[in-house]
Amino acid sequence: MKSIKYIFFIFLLTLVGCESERNLNGNYSTCHNGLYAELYIENDSMRSATSMDWISNWREYKIKNDTLYHLYFGEWSDSTKAKINFIRKDYIELYYPQDSVTHSLKRITEKINVDSDYEKFWNGFNERKNQAECVPEYKKRQTE
Repeated sequence: MKSIKYIFFIFLLTLVGCESERNLNGNYSTCHNGLYAELYIENDSMRSATSMDWISNWREYKIKNDTLYHLYFGEWSDSTKAKINFIRKDYIELYYPQDSVTHSLKRITEKINVDSDYEKFWNGFNERKNQAECVPEYKKRQTE
């Protein structure tokens, strides 16, 4: 009977151990205060695009335990960190403690070529933005 308990315990540890090696590679979207953004992650680099017609350069990132370390997107070259919370297979949250901001990111299943033709990229981006129905709270209240 003890050996069955040990086998079950080892099996349980194996399953839990496999889940701790989660992979962020992929494309994600978020809507925060009416600003739609996409995050593209490949291997050890990530890139962001926003509904303000802006796309970043590729930035290197590192993951240690449950924390993502990277440079700010935009004008700053300061480093920042975010706690990663895996909600579901297709949904993560990044919590930035220095700003007390949480970004909820939904995985985009569609294949996106970030380095494609400028016009083609933005047409696809705007189509995904419209499907997400990302509008500021004050505009939502105006339509009610």
